[in-house]
Amino acid sequence: MTGSVGRIDVHCHSMSPAYREAISRLGPTIRTPDWSPQGTVAFLDRHGIAAAVLSLSVPGAHLGDDAKARVLARRCNEEAAAYIQQYPKRLGAFATLPIPDVHGACEEARHSLDVLKLDGIGLLASYHGRYIGDPSFDPIFEILNERSAVVLVHPNNHPSTQS
Repeated sequence: MTGSVGRIDVHCHSMSPAYREAISRLGPTIRTPDWSPQGTVAFLDRHGIAAAVLSLSVPGAHLGDDAKARVLARRCNEEAAAYIQQYPKRLGAFATLPIPDVHGACEEARHSLDVLKLDGIGLLASYHGRYIGDPSFDPIFEILNERSAVVLVHPNNHPSTQS
């Protein structure tokens, strides 16, 4: 790691196999670039970055079906945990949650933070027309507050622009 000054990239998108497979089913409107943890570490090395915290981007794990979103979030979070084991000094991860499925999101937050020991939670600014500050999401934030969890909020389209 030549020239590193301890920089940490906390906005580093991953495109794990589970996520790539799910997103590719949505059609060509969402780009699914080649991605690997090895490629990410090589990128960090080239740019003098000490470490990166991985997270998913838009559209997140919920693609319309609660049960499928729970499975996808769990697979993505388990893949992220495996990347951290492979590169413990270089990679971390913010868990993805199957929001707007609040019950599933609460279960996945507990699993990701308590069992997988991920570094925090990655949230989108809004889900299906509701900002994350909507009271319907309060149970999720209760769990995050109980654990003093780090939360990355990723911007996305304003709820008024979503159908």
